[in-house]
Amino acid sequence: MKTATQAPGIPTPARPCPAGKALLLAVVATLSTLYSQADNLRLPGPFSDHMVIQRSRKTPVWGWAEPGQRVSVTMGNTAVTTTTGPDGRWTAWLDLSQADSSPQEMRVEAEGGPSVTVKDVLIGEVWLASGQSNMAFELERSDITPGEISASTNPHLREFHVRNSLQPTPGEDCHGSWVVASPASVGKFSAVGWYFGQALERGLKTPVGIINASVGGTPIEAWLSTETMSADPVLAEGSQRAINAYTHTDQLVSDFATEYGAWLRANQRECPAPTELERFATPPAASASAPAWADVNVPGFRFPAAGVGWLRKEVTLTPENAGKPWPIAIQTGYGYQELYWDGEKVGETSFRDKPGIPIHTIPARLMSAGQHTLALRIYCPVYPAMIHQISDRMRIGEDPHNFIGQWQFAEELRYPTLPEAVLAEAPKPLKPLLPNNAPGVLYNTFIAPLIPYGIRGIIWYQGESNLSRAAEYTHAFQLLISDWRERWGQDELAFYFCQLAAFSKKTTTPGNSQWAELREAQAAALALPETGMAVLSDAGEASDIHPRNKRVAGERLAALALSNTYGQGTVSQGPQFESAVLEGNSIRVKFSHTGDGLVAYPLAATYPVRTLKNESLPLILNSPGSELEGFAVCGADGQWSWAQARIDGDSVVVWSDTVEAPQHVRYSWADNPSGNLYNAEGFPAIAFRTDTQGRISEETRYGFDGQR
Repeated sequence: MKTATQAPGIPTPARPCPAGKALLLAVVATLSTLYSQADNLRLPGPFSDHMVIQRSRKTPVWGWAEPGQRVSVTMGNTAVTTTTGPDGRWTAWLDLSQADSSPQEMRVEAEGGPSVTVKDVLIGEVWLASGQSNMAFELERSDITPGEISASTNPHLREFHVRNSLQPTPGEDCHGSWVVASPASVGKFSAVGWYFGQALERGLKTPVGIINASVGGTPIEAWLSTETMSADPVLAEGSQRAINAYTHTDQLVSDFATEYGAWLRANQRECPAPTELERFATPPAASASAPAWADVNVPGFRFPAAGVGWLRKEVTLTPENAGKPWPIAIQTGYGYQELYWDGEKVGETSFRDKPGIPIHTIPARLMSAGQHTLALRIYCPVYPAMIHQISDRMRIGEDPHNFIGQWQFAEELRYPTLPEAVLAEAPKPLKPLLPNNAPGVLYNTFIAPLIPYGIRGIIWYQGESNLSRAAEYTHAFQLLISDWRERWGQDELAFYFCQLAAFSKKTTTPGNSQWAELREAQAAALALPETGMAVLSDAGEASDIHPRNKRVAGERLAALALSNTYGQGTVSQGPQFESAVLEGNSIRVKFSHTGDGLVAYPLAATYPVRTLKNESLPLILNSPGSELEGFAVCGADGQWSWAQARIDGDSVVVWSDTVEAPQHVRYSWADNPSGNLYNAEGFPAIAFRTDTQGRISEETRYGFDGQR
């Protein structure tokens, strides 16, 4: 029988003498140490079966073993030996520049212990795909062609999806697994990553690995390291305020409620109880005495004034919905909510609540098949409320109930106008700081554990969560690119990014735009070396911030990589503003990256609203009869007018009959632009402006926009 201290395979002597017993114990201790060392030999998550490793002269492999232990790494004809440091970490550098692309094994062995073998390893090109939800967006949810997934088998295209718990400090390892492209797997790939990797694999005839480290609904500050932000003069103070807001939420909410309540009392703006519910919250037939209802569109509707107002919509429930509780998320600005279902209150919010997007639940007992009245009472004591979004969280099948579109609105109470100075004294509501929005948390969790994994470059799709801070994003985005390059030890690591796609309704009046400002902030990063931008102004959906056409994003990113990183020399971007010169009553705009010439693409009769529901709207041209759509000019008064525009060689001549002496010109400066200027290779022109008018977001900063 083996004793508890005995190593497997060591027999027990029948009658051990003292010397024999000492020898036996020494042998057992030695073997125990060896087994302990073997247990401590490990590799980080990406070094696992089916991995793609970067082809280069100096490709890093690292892991952990006993301090001071020698570790050897062998792959094909390449073998390297190194020694662990005091912390047990070791790093070996392999020359894989001449290795072929056939499947291989990587053998890692700690001196005196058994080895770890990683199987089915391909040597090729590795790219990190990062950002928020449009990068995380899965292929199976995108607008794929029939048979695309069934024909997706490709052993040379693989994805590693980083899956981790949020970390307060930089992590040393991450979880995930390499998945080989096949009909059973690619549906969960990043759609942008899939199309990017597919184009690279075809163009380079070499294996491609995509490391998917993306998280929806996240600002760029969460992807920056706290170390970098705390040392940055632009972001340091806001970062500390955001951390404070995240770690002391309860106290901040209590302080705000006390201050806000005092302001409401002092200005006679406390919320009145509803006294005539049947006039506002019951079906139209039962509320004939209610004031006139106005048709309004949601989201985007802003109340006419501070006060109390109602939104109402008739909802038809199918038998499939009956008898189930129904969660509904409602996001508003400057307002507190009460939700009614056929006149019965089913949810409410208050300024005493923690910040966040409220989710109200209609109880199952009220959920009968047929027609019902959903009514939303909003109390906005300081500024008029804005309806940002109302969305169904039950999601019967794949398609949620569509709350986008027409509702009815009526006012219950309008407060007298207060002086702006008094309104400015109202305490500012806190905004929610979700765990994955805290400074540095996504860098700690998803990026730090990957460094220094060998990659050729990075593709990035993010910015929606920074929409209100475009001015600050100009700095933060370039800081992130430089910081990540420094941490990877590659000053000119390729970094290609998606410019935000078109979103929201088409505009009929030229003017300012938050989306255009954020796109401008993104484009400013092109000043850094080895960067490139995939323009997506023609690939959005008016009512879906997640456009399903991810093919165009991935393939335009791939065009940049194939041309710039791999030197294939093809045209990879659209026309870019170069200069503007006044010519009498017109402005001549000259472009670079014109390829085989500037082209006015024909415009479709409709534009997509939500492709998931096959919804579209007629496209109303702002410059009918013009060769080019999307240009606007202004005179010395700064008032913008839509303009006529025509192509003249590598230039565009722009003018307006209503502006005698144009001073500045803009192109595609809108949330959802209709510009149709391309080059002959099919790449859209980059939006631009020549004026220096301030940004809408000039004063909005991270940590200050609603934090305390």
